[in-house]
Amino acid sequence: MSRILLILLMLLSPIAWAEAVQSLHSLSDLKWKNRLILIDAGDDINTYQDELSQRDAEINDRDIVWFLINQSSLRTNYTGTVTDNLTREVRQKLQHHNSSVLLMGKDGGVKATDTQLRLHKLFSEIDSMPMRQRELQHP
Repeated sequence: MSRILLILLMLLSPIAWAEAVQSLHSLSDLKWKNRLILIDAGDDINTYQDELSQRDAEINDRDIVWFLINQSSLRTNYTGTVTDNLTREVRQKLQHHNSSVLLMGKDGGVKATDTQLRLHKLFSEIDSMPMRQRELQHP
């Protein structure tokens, strides 16, 4: 009996893993799960990615998924795959708000815009949000 159970677990593990890391089709797929930072990186995409990577622990602590976009590519800390539709949506969102940096809350609303990436400012904005305050009180 335990052999059958073990075999079943081995067979189902890849299915469970595939479910956990899925393709991201829309920013709304992350609603109520993550805060988002959208960045029009232009020619500085590597610089921005380095800056974000250096603050990885703080980003993870705040449930942030970031997207860096320029004319030719999109980079993200999202662990799954990202579709072309999502890339178009990120571009449109930044253009609509005429901004280089957008902070979106877990509710999907735009919480802050800026002309440059200032993580300390974004972290302060997030930390002042009621939902974040509740997260800090009840980890």
